[in-house]
Amino acid sequence: MATNSIDHFFEKWHERYTGLMSFPLYLMYRTFSTYYSYIPNGVDICSHNIPKSTPHYNIILPVCRAADSTLKQLYPEISKDLDNKCKPFAYISYLSYDKLKSISSSDHFQKLYETLKLIKSVNNLPNECHFTNFKIDEEAFNKKKKIFFHSEILYWMKKKSIFTNSFLEEYNKLFDDCINDYNEIINGDYCEYVEHYEPVLDKFSNNFEETKLSLKGTQLKISTQDIKLKPKPSCAENNMSNIPGESEPLPEQGDLQSLTTDEQFNSDTLPVQIPNNEKGKTIGILLGILFGIFLLFIFVYKFTPFGLWFYHKIKTHERINLDDKNDDLIFNTCENENMNSYKEIYNITYQSA
Repeated sequence: MATNSIDHFFEKWHERYTGLMSFPLYLMYRTFSTYYSYIPNGVDICSHNIPKSTPHYNIILPVCRAADSTLKQLYPEISKDLDNKCKPFAYISYLSYDKLKSISSSDHFQKLYETLKLIKSVNNLPNECHFTNFKIDEEAFNKKKKIFFHSEILYWMKKKSIFTNSFLEEYNKLFDDCINDYNEIINGDYCEYVEHYEPVLDKFSNNFEETKLSLKGTQLKISTQDIKLKPKPSCAENNMSNIPGESEPLPEQGDLQSLTTDEQFNSDTLPVQIPNNEKGKTIGILLGILFGIFLLFIFVYKFTPFGLWFYHKIKTHERINLDDKNDDLIFNTCENENMNSYKEIYNITYQSA
């Protein structure tokens, strides 16, 4: 049994946590696992909608059937005890993806999730509830899954007030596991998968603190009761490194650590570079503005009184220039005639030395 599987998480549950046998997530896990291993005869909604040519058909089909049968059997009762009527869909999503996480591409799951959506409609389940295709790597999913499960266990303990001395050893182990799994994310790849981890970590933190407060009103004292969770680390703003095409790669952690705080945020120490696509956009905008001005000028010139006024101004300017040229021509002609007359009267010529 893989140590990161849901089967391992719930292994010997009845021995480890006897006070949590009615925990809804555990009930759904047990029912889902039973139907996953069962091979029915005949055609059902899953075999009808998922073609045999689908990649990994032998894994995807049992997942679909287990989800269908589990929801039919347990949803009406389990949803009554939960704080959210869509919570069983989250349980099924985790149970299903745990079986699929080793498949290299989530693109192969399209038919499965289309069929699950149809199952919801056929069984008159809440339309606003959805199944989740996690689309994260196996290691990150395993960490997220454990935090989600711990959060649900803490919520159930608080809701049912299951606080008795007979469960002291169980609760000490449970709180230790909660803290260790939480720290594994906080001290590890939290910033790399912050958009996946943050929602479940926030919910977990709330349930953890509220459950500790509930314990203070009892005689039950556990070893981790006064331990506070580590704060979440500060990550680079708008961390989009996992979304292709959204941003350039961030510097390596070592490079960031080599800068002082002032150097990291001083704009004088960081070169400003304009991406090529931004340059192209700027040139396009300028050309568009120039073309718009040209069109506006043509419109004003052709269809407004300003155009007629401008036309007359040009013509007037041309006439003035023409008159000036004529005056110059007349002046030069007169001057030449005067010079010739001067030569004839005084008979003086100038020769170069």
